[in-house]
Amino acid sequence: MITNTSMGIRKKVGHRSGIYAGRSSTVPVFPGKIELLPHRCFFGDQALPGSCRTKGDNMYTNCADPELELHPRLVYGTILRTQDDAFIVATADGECRCEQAVSCLVRPQPGDRVLLSQDSEEGSYVLAVLCHGDARQGTEIQFNGDVNIRVRRGSLGLAAEDAIQCTSEQYGVYAQSGEIAVARLSLLGRIIQWQTQKVLAVAESVEQVFGSLTQRLKSSQRFVEGHEDVQCGSSRQLVEETCSVQAKNINHTAEELVKVDGEQVHLG
Repeated sequence: MITNTSMGIRKKVGHRSGIYAGRSSTVPVFPGKIELLPHRCFFGDQALPGSCRTKGDNMYTNCADPELELHPRLVYGTILRTQDDAFIVATADGECRCEQAVSCLVRPQPGDRVLLSQDSEEGSYVLAVLCHGDARQGTEIQFNGDVNIRVRRGSLGLAAEDAIQCTSEQYGVYAQSGEIAVARLSLLGRIIQWQTQKVLAVAESVEQVFGSLTQRLKSSQRFVEGHEDVQCGSSRQLVEETCSVQAKNINHTAEELVKVDGEQVHLG
């Protein structure tokens, strides 16, 4: 058998045919004289730099340069603390600095038990958060850069027993149709601007309180089935053309003065 480690290559005797070169790996060897060095493979007296191809029992196997191969290993660890965008993790071999893998969506927190991928060339990465150090600790999902969630065939649902909160500098919702069913809704803002083609509102009662109200309408119609009461400090109406008031009974009462002025005044 041939065993290749990061510290060098050792040769052992095996009983099966085959050859493989890789860091920290043990595989069968073809019968015959085969010698492996860190950068060359020898079959007989012929040296093949970088890689070799040996033949035995009608089988061919490539032997690549061991310095060009990386063999990561999986390690358990515990998050000790954060350091910039990385983490200091305690493992069985000691402390190491790890980065969060893109596939690891849950943001590791100090005390969390994590699964690491380590190798001597590329460094260490946190692949997954296995469990939290504190069961009462919340879970945070963090991304770097733009993120798009797309559902091609189906729907997307969000459900929470307590609350759903959205915080952003800008928020937009675009849909062909939508429904909102809320038992109690509170809206707070500095400026609200909306444009629509048609508004239909149905309510049992409406109460509005404004500091000032300005309305500009091309035409206005209002139908009041019961009683209408308007109370104001003063009132003024300007009509460019004709003002018509029709009623079964009209009662005008003034404490001091009633004035009717016009070129013609018809009574009766």
